[in-house]
Amino acid sequence: MMVFSENRHIKSMSVDDMIALLHIFYQFENFNKNILKYIENAKSYQDIFDLCELCNNRKVLGAKKAKDFYKNNKQTIEIINKYSSASKFISENYNACGVNQTSCINKLYEYLKKHTDEFNSIEFLLLRIKELNFQTIHFDERRDFKNEVYNVETEYGMNVDIVYTENMEAIPIYSPDNIDYTTTSSNYRIAMRVEHEKDKKLVPKEITVNNLTFDLMSLPKTITKEEIFDKILELREEKEDSCISIQDSIDLSVAIDDLCSVFSKTNSIVEKLKSVKSKAQLKRVMSKIKENINTLQLISNNYDKSITKDNSEITKEILRSEKKKYLEKRLENNIDLD
Repeated sequence: MMVFSENRHIKSMSVDDMIALLHIFYQFENFNKNILKYIENAKSYQDIFDLCELCNNRKVLGAKKAKDFYKNNKQTIEIINKYSSASKFISENYNACGVNQTSCINKLYEYLKKHTDEFNSIEFLLLRIKELNFQTIHFDERRDFKNEVYNVETEYGMNVDIVYTENMEAIPIYSPDNIDYTTTSSNYRIAMRVEHEKDKKLVPKEITVNNLTFDLMSLPKTITKEEIFDKILELREEKEDSCISIQDSIDLSVAIDDLCSVFSKTNSIVEKLKSVKSKAQLKRVMSKIKENINTLQLISNNYDKSITKDNSEITKEILRSEKKKYLEKRLENNIDLD
């Protein structure tokens, strides 16, 4: 399980197209205006297809409009072809309505306007991301990864997706079989898929960035279990004391709740007894048990107060939430105390 916003509504662009945009930056405004006008005047999809074919250096019969556009924008198209594919650049970033709604080309262009003196470092970063086998980048300047919580199973093979960010930090939870974690600050979020065939290797799935000027050295060296998953496991070890405190709190609280439930049922039976001669003695014993249960509840409450006071990572809300999750999971597993 992972808790985070899906990327399907976040605009993206291929890494190659982003690099190409860097190199046609000063021609882009004119090229963009020309391609939008060409699309607007296109009578059918064939006009778009013809242009893409010309960009691929293929011969096209007729197609005067496409040939005129190609001739007037040849220099820009050739630059795009050097770093990407002009045909792909057009087909993936534009459609019959203009700019493709899933493309971040306009947002990226506006972003680059503010960072014209950093084009070299941006290109090196894009090349590094490509080296990690990410073909597309989701780009969202407003994305704050601190607001997201991720989760992995401690048993590697049980995971489907795994997320990696900068400055990861585990969130203390009850379950010893899971790790909840977030980031204190990050420029990116990398999602990987666990390949469940063969050697269960990690496969790059998607990368989301909120800027393109961060240090490329902050990216993982490789997309491997050792580089990614094992580092996440270490996060749990750093929070081991807090996790143990939460486990003790919930185990004690739940055990006392269970005891109360059993006591209530037993007491109800005792009250209904009619022929047992020692009923009065039974009631005195039940009264003492009730007193001891009250003492146990007081001890449990005091323990909770002490750990929330001594450990800023543990709050009443966390204890309440983790207890609720524990009870829900126990109910799902059909654990019967009767």
